[in-house]
Amino acid sequence: MLLCSAQEYDNTFQQHGAAYYHLRKNYYSMNLTGLGNALVDILIEMKNEVLLDELALKPGTMTLVTPEVSELILQRAKGLPMQLVAGGSVANTLHGFASLGGDCLYVGKVGPDPLGEVFAESLRSAGVRLALAKSNRSTGVAATFISPDSERTFATSLSASLDMSTADLKEEMFSGSDWLYGDGYTSFDPDLLRSALKMAKSAGLKIAFDLASPNVVSKNKELFWEVVRDYTDLIFANEEESYALTGEEPEQALKILLRYCKMAVVKIGENGSLAGCGDSVYRIAPVSAQAKDTTGAGDLYVAGFLFGIGQNLPISLCGEIGSLLSAKVVETIGSKIDPALWPLLRKGVQQIINKASGLK
Repeated sequence: MLLCSAQEYDNTFQQHGAAYYHLRKNYYSMNLTGLGNALVDILIEMKNEVLLDELALKPGTMTLVTPEVSELILQRAKGLPMQLVAGGSVANTLHGFASLGGDCLYVGKVGPDPLGEVFAESLRSAGVRLALAKSNRSTGVAATFISPDSERTFATSLSASLDMSTADLKEEMFSGSDWLYGDGYTSFDPDLLRSALKMAKSAGLKIAFDLASPNVVSKNKELFWEVVRDYTDLIFANEEESYALTGEEPEQALKILLRYCKMAVVKIGENGSLAGCGDSVYRIAPVSAQAKDTTGAGDLYVAGFLFGIGQNLPISLCGEIGSLLSAKVVETIGSKIDPALWPLLRKGVQQIINKASGLK
């Protein structure tokens, strides 16, 4: 089995027609739909955390702000190194999933502005199919503060994403797909989240869900337990998020989550991750990295893990792929892996896949 990019597949499709397209569709055993908040990240590098204290932003968390407050925050951050990139947790995951060659559709809402076009082109260029509704409001923005220790803190203005509603969900977004992936940030509209989960289940999809942020979990604990208990097949969390939901440390939190979900993952930062299925629990070692910015680390871990699921790999190997992608994204500023690195990463993923098939 050889991995190649979505673009490489599409170039071959242009040469050989629909027969090759069907080969691509059959090659992967997972077709993924992702529902998320479409945001553009403004990455802000800090020399210390004084600005976070002044802005009353708790390090390592996500805080929702109004567009007006977002503008004031960006004014206060003037003079610091900044970079603008397409973002949003689910979008980051689908970007990585598609860059490995996976077939996926992103569902979200943007504004009629240049930022919306930046967001769409970023995903489209990686091979992600798009179902983007349009709002009259501006595209959402996440001011992303990067501390010297590579931790990140978000001040997020959802803006156009707030207009995403159940009316924007269509049956064709789920038909033909195998999994729906969503995250805790969509809990800001419980009706939208529940509708998407119900439509996905009715269409026969499995559900993968990421808890997203410890403060979001704490504020919506009852809703999150409903999502975990009634809908989720595969749950992702980091140790702070799993503690916020269960009140337990990673090992025990994982066991609790496995009472309700077929599979569960608790990411424990530089110590790697724990992944469980039924009564089996695996400790997955991290891949060493020279971390510059942890933005996107969890998102790319999920991308790799889901890609492994699509290849019918054991969850321990799915975790290895997740760790590989996570290590590479923290070595750069922002939530995207350098495009030039993907050919080498696909070879690394192929080596992990070969472990399951016995190939050398």
